[in-house]
Amino acid sequence: PATVATATAERKTWRPAISATGSLEAVRGVEVVPDVSGQVVDIAFASGDEVKQGQALVRLRSEEARAELKSLRAQRDQAKSQFQRDQRLYQQGNQSEAQLDQSRARFQELNAEIERQQAHIAKKTVRAPFAGRLGLREVQLGAYVEPGTPLVTLQDLTPLHVTFSLPERRLPDIAREQPIEVRVDAYPDRVFKGEITAINPKVEVATRQIRVQGTLPNEAEKLRPGMFARVSVIQPAQENVVTLPQTAIVNQPYGDMVYVVTPSPEGGGPRRVKQQFVTTGARRGTQVAITKGLDGGEDVVSAGQIKLRNNAPVRVDNSVQPQNTATAAPKEP
Repeated sequence: PATVATATAERKTWRPAISATGSLEAVRGVEVVPDVSGQVVDIAFASGDEVKQGQALVRLRSEEARAELKSLRAQRDQAKSQFQRDQRLYQQGNQSEAQLDQSRARFQELNAEIERQQAHIAKKTVRAPFAGRLGLREVQLGAYVEPGTPLVTLQDLTPLHVTFSLPERRLPDIAREQPIEVRVDAYPDRVFKGEITAINPKVEVATRQIRVQGTLPNEAEKLRPGMFARVSVIQPAQENVVTLPQTAIVNQPYGDMVYVVTPSPEGGGPRRVKQQFVTTGARRGTQVAITKGLDGGEDVVSAGQIKLRNNAPVRVDNSVQPQNTATAAPKEP
């Protein structure tokens, strides 16, 4: 008799789910760049640092701009004195209104120039626009940078978005705040739970699919933007289905089948197998749902089918079993 491993066809309650693939994205993620040109004189961060909103990251040379600011303030003080003098003379009737307007305009113009110069100096310090984690540093001390030069990437990892697409026929089956489960290759045995937070109001004409966005808490920061994600949109209804390990299914050109092991004969002798055609349904982890062909409780060959035929004798050895779980993805060899 051939040696086989068996698994019992079990009835389980499964919540139906819609499967899709997508990508993880940061809720907030940017390339930090300067708004003005200048030479880098200070780098106040290290690659991978956690930073707070408004924290200074890079400082550019600003001595010339500060000297210009001092010059403008001196001119403003002189213009203010001239304006006040013209006001007194105008009130005494010894100054024309046109001259007073001219000195007032000069004073206001210098105030505006000072504000512009202060804003320019403030831009010489590049700050974090929001709290998050920095990536790898892309600038060196002493380098001359132009506006828009990438300095470092900043990502807010808590929470994360997962973006995926579904066929338009699935639109009635999804809604905001509907639970989702996400799996990634980096953690094949873990399930990350979240919910749908946005559904695109427009169906893509080219693909007839609708884009959906979910949100994952990611409090442990295990997930990273850009990861490939397998998404399951959990449906509210529940189904009572018969499940088997996926390894139990024998794919044939004329349909899927399994080998059911018959009970031991009363007079002794080896147990035998019987071919049974089945209809498979959804797959979860390493399990598959059987929608037709089994009632539950049958012993089915889960490994060793390659040498079997109908009514063949078998010896059952379950010391080594294939994976049989609805939550874990198959492990890589």
